[in-house]
Amino acid sequence: MYDDDRPYLISPETFEGTGESYPWQAYAEEVYASEWHRLFADDPNDERRNVTWRNRLRLVQSKAAAAYNFYSSTEDVLGISRDPKGIRTLFQHPWTGNFIFYVWQVQELLKGLEILINIGGGSDPYAGWGFTTSLPHLERIPIFDPSTGQTLFFKTILTTPDVVKAKLASSTERAAFLALLKTDPLFRPDPEILCTATEGADFAKGQVKDYVNELNYGKGESEEVQNVWITDWLLAKAFPARTGPLGSRENVAWGLKNNFNMTSDKFMTDPAKWPEQRKMINKETKKMEPVWWHTDYEDVAYLHVWKLYQKIVDLSKE
Repeated sequence: MYDDDRPYLISPETFEGTGESYPWQAYAEEVYASEWHRLFADDPNDERRNVTWRNRLRLVQSKAAAAYNFYSSTEDVLGISRDPKGIRTLFQHPWTGNFIFYVWQVQELLKGLEILINIGGGSDPYAGWGFTTSLPHLERIPIFDPSTGQTLFFKTILTTPDVVKAKLASSTERAAFLALLKTDPLFRPDPEILCTATEGADFAKGQVKDYVNELNYGKGESEEVQNVWITDWLLAKAFPARTGPLGSRENVAWGLKNNFNMTSDKFMTDPAKWPEQRKMINKETKKMEPVWWHTDYEDVAYLHVWKLYQKIVDLSKE
């Protein structure tokens, strides 16, 4: 994660009720799953304060003089689309239209949604970008036939973006509204135990093996999975990152001497002789250009990538 970036990834998912349609972009960021941890920031005994991707690299950053970012500006898996039209279309690369790109981003935007695209464990029905389906944020209002007075249907209403913004801005309502969000978030409140006032904090301190009945991982999983801490499990399955990943671009905070773009002649032995299956037509320049994909350090023949390994060896001697 880029710890210092301002969050910008937002799911295009929209709440669709009867006559109601609200996208996440219309809501204040404070009600996103990615910001929920802030509600517990003042309680050192509540592990839910750590259910966030932010500052996960703080230990590495504190030793930045010995940390290096080898990235590729033409990354396929870790590349980021800044203007997604929809989750499914993110798979399409802007140069070719191939459905093999932006996998990491799609994984983060799928959290909380039950969509059949199942990559990276990102389509589990926990928290994330799913909307709550229960009170107090959701209610069903009867619509009556004006001539007979009989109920025609029920209109599903979600707390609107304007109401949320007003409550957050109100000096008299803000505190009570934030307290409500601890147990009744606007996002999908699953696993349910996480959002309970009595068990949520203990749940967040546990391991997967302690809560097999609350999770879709259970007794049949490997020992490694069962020993995963709940906070780590929640980050992998339920709470999305909202900044881009290392590996696809420069980390400005580390400086030029600690960032290396592998899509260059410094690491491609000879870009002109780069394998043809790793060349793509850039729709903007209309030219065939070499690309360095996610595992090309091992997938492309050593004679084309040896400069990368040499650089790593040289850095280890400094």
